[in-house]
Amino acid sequence: MKFIIRILLIGVSACGALIPSARAEDTAAHPVTLTLSGDVMLGRGVSENLDRTGPSYPLGNVAPILEKADLALVNLESVLASGGEKWTNPPRGFYFRADPTAVEVLTQAGVDGVTLANNHILDFGYSGLAETFTTLRRAGIRWAGAGSSVVEARKPALFQAGKLSVALLAATDNAPEYRAGTKNPGVWYLRIPPTPEFYDGLRVQINELRQAGVDLIIFSLHWGPNMREQPLPSHVDLAHGLIDAGVDIVHGHSAHVFQGIELYNEGIIFYDTGDLVDDYFVTHAIDEQFLYRVSVEEGKFSKIELIPVKIQSNQVNLADGETSLRAVNRMRDRSAPFGTEIRFNEGLGIINLKQDDKDKE
Repeated sequence: MKFIIRILLIGVSACGALIPSARAEDTAAHPVTLTLSGDVMLGRGVSENLDRTGPSYPLGNVAPILEKADLALVNLESVLASGGEKWTNPPRGFYFRADPTAVEVLTQAGVDGVTLANNHILDFGYSGLAETFTTLRRAGIRWAGAGSSVVEARKPALFQAGKLSVALLAATDNAPEYRAGTKNPGVWYLRIPPTPEFYDGLRVQINELRQAGVDLIIFSLHWGPNMREQPLPSHVDLAHGLIDAGVDIVHGHSAHVFQGIELYNEGIIFYDTGDLVDDYFVTHAIDEQFLYRVSVEEGKFSKIELIPVKIQSNQVNLADGETSLRAVNRMRDRSAPFGTEIRFNEGLGIINLKQDDKDKE
């Protein structure tokens, strides 16, 4: 039976060949696990603390979960560079940059890939972006959503997770001034709603990936305004269009708060995965978040687990029982409009996709 999973991250990696996961094992022995998260913001307050705390601090006791996964992906919303000049056309309200050594926050936790299509990755100009590429490449971390040209920015990052080959794409509707062009570096900028030509090109790209043996396609989108708890109608339409075009997972982020989850046409849509690391002031809206774990077994999605976490003092850790229940209840409410049922079990939010298990409940 052909394995069909559609995950879409709009973005590009500078590296095209498949690479084995250091944690990959025989998929016949256990499900393949993927972890997805929202924004990892290593600049500003998080960066200022690193000399004192060390690189193991920001990801706290969540790091072992990332490390154990067969594939761990995050949205990196910080420049990793020592140089570069602040972008001033137009000026940014906030600038996020961390020293290149901050990449150890990711490598120590076993992060395999990052998406760069967002509204902060060019905060320190083209040279800051180029240095970020160099930093990630030296660390062995692949990226999607940005490149030396629009062609590079639209290429997928390719991974091997157990016996599954995975393609990651990434795009953003934020900061059109950061868009890549035919002769300038930048991000894959996608206007929403996209044109029919976008879908035509995407179907061609997906067909090529399938023919090359890619099992699972992820499209990651840094989209929409901050602090919105439900996706815009145009984002719902786009997510459905991506799945219909052949994507397996739509991985959204940008709002800094999580939005609902939809199971649509054999695909999974995470409308917004919120934050994983930031330096914001503590509020329930922002500091109570999730790490998202998807299991794949026998060519099918078998489980989605929502792992509640809490961000505090520039660090993320697993949430306590009361916080976990509150977060899962919020996610349940926000997913209800899409008909998604979430149960709370042993501190986790669980969407079990195996029909035989559903029948036993």
